[in-house]
Amino acid sequence: MGEALVSFLDAAGRPSIVERAVIIPPEGRAGALTADERRAVIQSSPFLGKYDQAVDNESAFELLTARMERASREQANALREKEELRQQKEQERRERAERVERERLERQRQREKDNSLTGSLTKMASTKAKREVINLLFKFGRGLLGSLLK
Repeated sequence: MGEALVSFLDAAGRPSIVERAVIIPPEGRAGALTADERRAVIQSSPFLGKYDQAVDNESAFELLTARMERASREQANALREKEELRQQKEQERRERAERVERERLERQRQREKDNSLTGSLTKMASTKAKREVINLLFKFGRGLLGSLLK
């Protein structure tokens, strides 16, 4: 133990009366603990069971990085699906245009066939046959109706 004379400043900044004070020497030391001392401090610690094992929790940086990667993957998937849908619609549009063109060409061929001599004769014969069938039906219907009305 030691002694010293000390004086403090009052509220106005003037030194107070000098008084005698007892000084306690420091209890720390400059060197490292020995293994036995370290073990004794750990055993007497109130945190003995809580911090025994090292835990590597995910840091905020790791969580944010994972979230950003997941978001970028989802965005890339959404863009890919959108592009696939666009390509599918484009393919359907092309197929529809090809089908319409084929149908147009088929109608054109049919018209050319109808306009040819054999086409005209066939058309004329089928028209005449249709007319004959209709006339027969009317005659039969008129005869049937006439016999019913008598």
